[in-house]
Amino acid sequence: FDVGCGYGTIGITIAKFNPNIVVDMVDVNLRALELAKKNSLSNNVNNTVIFESNVYSNVTKKYDLIVTNPPIRAGKKIVHVEGYDHLNDGGELWCVIQKKQGAASAIKALKEKYQEVNICTTEKQYCIIQAKK
Repeated sequence: FDVGCGYGTIGITIAKFNPNIVVDMVDVNLRALELAKKNSLSNNVNNTVIFESNVYSNVTKKYDLIVTNPPIRAGKKIVHVEGYDHLNDGGELWCVIQKKQGAASAIKALKEKYQEVNICTTEKQYCIIQAKK
């Protein structure tokens, strides 16, 4: 499940390399959703479901995996902590955050909610974080 999918880079890539799963993708930006749909089609990826949602507002399912490269203005609590409620037991949240835009405080918030939090890489100005429910 790709939250804040934008034009679809992460979700489409996951779907393309995992053709036996369906990847749900959401964004609040209608233009981004149209681009994600076009990119999915132009890359011959047919296992995506792309729909409008303001973060989790239109999401009713639970997932084994949530990925996000969120705009930090969406708020760390909403993007990362509320994701917990949309994960199956044992599910994982993977997120990319710019170091200068609050990676340290996001990690702290995730550690308060999730059972395990790993910093997978901190290359250049980005931090990739894995949080397990």
